[in-house]
Amino acid sequence: MWFVKNCRRTHPLPGNTKKERRSAGRTMTTKRLSLAEVARNNREDSAWLVVNGVVWDVTGFADSHPGGESIIREYFGRDASSSYNAVHGAGLISKYLGEKKIGELIEEDLPTKEDGSTTAYEGLPPLDSILNLYDFQDVAIQAFTERTLAYVSGASNDSITMAANADWFRRIFLCPRILRSVKHCDTSISIFGAKFDIPVFNAPASLVKLVHPDGEVAIARATAAMGTTIIIPTMSSYSTEEIVDALPEGYPFFFQLYAVCPITKLFDLLGCGWLIT
Repeated sequence: MWFVKNCRRTHPLPGNTKKERRSAGRTMTTKRLSLAEVARNNREDSAWLVVNGVVWDVTGFADSHPGGESIIREYFGRDASSSYNAVHGAGLISKYLGEKKIGELIEEDLPTKEDGSTTAYEGLPPLDSILNLYDFQDVAIQAFTERTLAYVSGASNDSITMAANADWFRRIFLCPRILRSVKHCDTSISIFGAKFDIPVFNAPASLVKLVHPDGEVAIARATAAMGTTIIIPTMSSYSTEEIVDALPEGYPFFFQLYAVCPITKLFDLLGCGWLIT
């Protein structure tokens, strides 16, 4: 786990400031391409795909894609926007393919914008009626898609560790104290010199956008509002920059560090000067 305190974003990565992200692509003429041109590049040695109207060169990327190679190969020469947007924030692709942008689709080949509304969470009980984790689980079973439920509720191999975790947590009891003054209660905790109002943090699960359109950005906003902070997963739906931007300036946070392959990607991640300054 990587802990970042008093993060000063005075030296952001090139292209990762809000201003640079807004103006990206406006400093030079953008190449316009048709879907027919994209479709011709559907081979291992020349692979293009489209995400949200932008054409990317993904030649050689499938083998290193964190989410598996098959999903990338499935969209060689095609528009992958729907599949991408289901699990990723709009800016994440630039983290991996920033220099591989080829151009943009011509206007007549852009897909019709889908209605951003969702009916998946309609008819659910009020949040204040959910009293414990079992209630949350029951509601999630009703609301999640089959794919999301399988991802969230699943575990690796024979799931023995997951079952053991639940079993041991059930053995923990909070002992009540009687005839004690509760006029002044303090639930705060200090970790690495940073003080938090409550000792409650999120587990850094990947791809939170599967369960909420704002993904880890929503967790960052919520934890900061409650006086705690986010543990950012390595394989997040949104880029680290987008998540940190949702926190107050200089607010501390944790970062889950996976030893990703190839190792050069790990070095690139640790070399983010703005992240560890």
